[in-house]
Amino acid sequence: MAASPAHAVDDMISNLPKDPPIYKNVGFDPEPLERAAELSKSRGFRPAAELSDLRHQGKEFKEKRLQAMAEARKLSQYKRHAESEAKKRWQQEKARLDKEVADFKGQLAKQRGMDATHAEKQLQDARQELKDKFQKELKAMQDDTARYEAGMKEALDLMRVKLEYEGKIKAERENRMYRLDMLKAELQEKRKTMMLSIQEAGSTVGAGLQDFLSNSERRSAAVLTISAIALGVYSAKVSTGIAGRLVESRLGKPSLVRETSRDTGLSMLTGPVRRLVSRLSGGGAHKDIMDGIVLEDKVATRLRSVADSTRHTKRNRAPFRHLLLYGPPGTGKTLFAKALAQYSGMEYAILTGGDVAPLGRDAVTEIHKVFEWANTSRRGVLLFVDESDAFLRRRSTEFISEDMRNALNAFLFRTGEASDKFMIVYASNQPEQFDWAINDRIDEMVEFVLPGFEERRRMIAYYMHSLLTSPSQATPITIADDVNEATVEAAVHATEHFSGREIAKLAVAWQAAAYGTSPPTLDQHLLQEVLDQHLKQKKQKEVWASADMANYTRAVTGGSTAK
Repeated sequence: MAASPAHAVDDMISNLPKDPPIYKNVGFDPEPLERAAELSKSRGFRPAAELSDLRHQGKEFKEKRLQAMAEARKLSQYKRHAESEAKKRWQQEKARLDKEVADFKGQLAKQRGMDATHAEKQLQDARQELKDKFQKELKAMQDDTARYEAGMKEALDLMRVKLEYEGKIKAERENRMYRLDMLKAELQEKRKTMMLSIQEAGSTVGAGLQDFLSNSERRSAAVLTISAIALGVYSAKVSTGIAGRLVESRLGKPSLVRETSRDTGLSMLTGPVRRLVSRLSGGGAHKDIMDGIVLEDKVATRLRSVADSTRHTKRNRAPFRHLLLYGPPGTGKTLFAKALAQYSGMEYAILTGGDVAPLGRDAVTEIHKVFEWANTSRRGVLLFVDESDAFLRRRSTEFISEDMRNALNAFLFRTGEASDKFMIVYASNQPEQFDWAINDRIDEMVEFVLPGFEERRRMIAYYMHSLLTSPSQATPITIADDVNEATVEAAVHATEHFSGREIAKLAVAWQAAAYGTSPPTLDQHLLQEVLDQHLKQKKQKEVWASADMANYTRAVTGGSTAK
């Protein structure tokens, strides 16, 4: 049975949702439908006109509902499109921000690299500045230490001499009475013996004298005999002294001369033959004076100029100029002095200042002998005075003894005028202690410093060639393949502050270590082991030197406090 229109409308109205949100947006007024629903509930009242209106309104409502649903779908599509566009723009913005962040991070990394480079450069500059400052302070401390050591040495020498004399004086006082008693007893015994001898001799001589005076011939013969004996003794004494001095000046050498190239004794016979053979074999050919001597280029150039000047001075028989070589020990001063003598055609003689003080009063005589011996040379003598500050120090100091003062005066007397017979080369580690008169006699000064990087490289290469790969007499040593330029470069860096003598000793140690292997081979491990040992020894020597300095300081401080 089909439902009535009224019931259909009621069913439609009852199935509609209450107050749907979308109806509010389409302008539909539900009040007529509500009124129709109330009327439909009334009994027997269903006007046809209202039913028609309700159908019409329901149809409109349905259309509007469909239209609202279409609008809602459009809004939903627009919303999804807007969200998609927003998401796309967000992704683009995010990509742009990520790119900016990446660029900013790159700029930060670049800036950090630049800042790190700048900081490293500043750090290196600061380190170099600190290193230079440390070197200056170290040199100043070394100079102060050297001056302090010299002062302490003089003070200790003076104290030792003073204590020795005080001990001798005390012992002399204690033994004085005993010696006086012994001397009195001895004199009394001698007096008795002498009186008896005089009495006996008087009687005998009186008889002989009376007989002698009574005979004139005996008196004349006696006078002639005594005169002849006295003349012979005097002549023999004078001639013996002259001959002795002549032989000593020609054949011997003074006791102060430690080493000389001058022919003495039997070498006077073999010397000319040896020089002739050397010239015939090319040994007398002109050589570079700096051959085998490694120094800074500026110092080497100046020394070549000094050598050429000395050589021409020798040829022209002009007065020689005196030279001062000063600097740390082991830097080549003695080596250059010998080379200078050979290059200029002179003979050399090496003296050391430490040999003068032990001579005491004989020092003056020995110094005169040295210069008299030098004046007899036909080729000229280069007198190399090593450690010359040991006895040529200032006379104004209170620590110099009277004997040393007299020796210095004798030396000044002999060197007061220029001479074409001898040239003096002074060598000193502390030239500031020279007497002002010695400074006045020095014509030229050259400073010898510790070898730098390039000089150490040349020294190591020279000694490795001369002592290892091609020694003159010993068996050549094989250099292993691992001893390359990098190994030598590391050794050059490690030997900073080494003197030339220390580098030569290091090369000799390499040679000795290599000869301990069979066959003789020097590899990188052996080279580094010997180098480490020498570095350790050098550090230990520096520690000892610092300890000695501290002991001196404590001794002086304690002595001053006691006073």
